[in-house]
Amino acid sequence: MKNEYPNKVTRNIRLRSIRAFLYWLKELDYIEDVPFKIKQEKVNKKMPKYFNSHELKQILTSIDQNSILYSWIIANLNTGLRIGEIRNSYYKDGFLHVYEEKTDSQKEIAIDSFTFEHFKRCIEP
Repeated sequence: MKNEYPNKVTRNIRLRSIRAFLYWLKELDYIEDVPFKIKQEKVNKKMPKYFNSHELKQILTSIDQNSILYSWIIANLNTGLRIGEIRNSYYKDGFLHVYEEKTDSQKEIAIDSFTFEHFKRCIEP
C-alpha cells in the first residue's frame, strides 16, 4: 500500500474505508468478526504558514484601496475573524459583536475607526 499511496494521509483515508467496510460486513453477519486490526499511521501536523510583513505589504499595495477585496483583507487582518464571522457580526458601541455558533457564545472585539469603515463595506449588501 505504501508504494501505491506514498502520502500517509491518503493511506489513512483508505484504511478507514476498509475498516468501515469490514465492520459493515460484520454488522450484516457476512463475517463473524473483523479478522485483524487496522491501525492508522501517525501523521505529523504541519504548522500553518503566515505572511510576513513584507509579503503583506506587497498584497495590500497591489490591490486598489477602494475595492471591496481590500476592505475584506483589512477587516480580517485587524479582527482575526473569518469571512462568515464578519458577515454574521454587527457593530455596537465601538465593539464588533460576533456570535460563535460552534460554542453558542458571543464575543466582543474592540475595533478602531479605520477598521470600522472597512467592516461597514464588508457587511453592506
